[in-house]
Amino acid sequence: MKTPAHVLAITVLLMCLSACAGQHTSSQLTALPSSSQAQIRTLAQVATIKLDTGFFRALPPGSVWEVIGVIPDGEVYRPVKDLFTVEGANIREAYLVVRSDLLVGFYFPDDRGVSLMQAPVPLRFRR
Repeated sequence: MKTPAHVLAITVLLMCLSACAGQHTSSQLTALPSSSQAQIRTLAQVATIKLDTGFFRALPPGSVWEVIGVIPDGEVYRPVKDLFTVEGANIREAYLVVRSDLLVGFYFPDDRGVSLMQAPVPLRFRR
């Protein structure tokens, strides 16, 4: 039999877990046609990102990103010759979701999900 204390403990635990995960939703990636020329972009300056989980990540200047497709929230950028991860409840491979040179979230290729950030981060790419 569950006591009110048990119900409260389970509720608090579920709330904490959902807060750690952020707003993660499924998203269909529309890949760029294979006949199109790959769009490669290089960051001109460091971009410091405060994740909604409280962790920080830095995208270094000179890092190279390839646009691989689009989702409703923006273009999806995969790192070239590198691996990018973000940390929440666990550490996961992530791609950038960019709209109008603003980092708006992360695309997770392992489960085809997206997590949008509460505060987008401006990105400066070399022209």
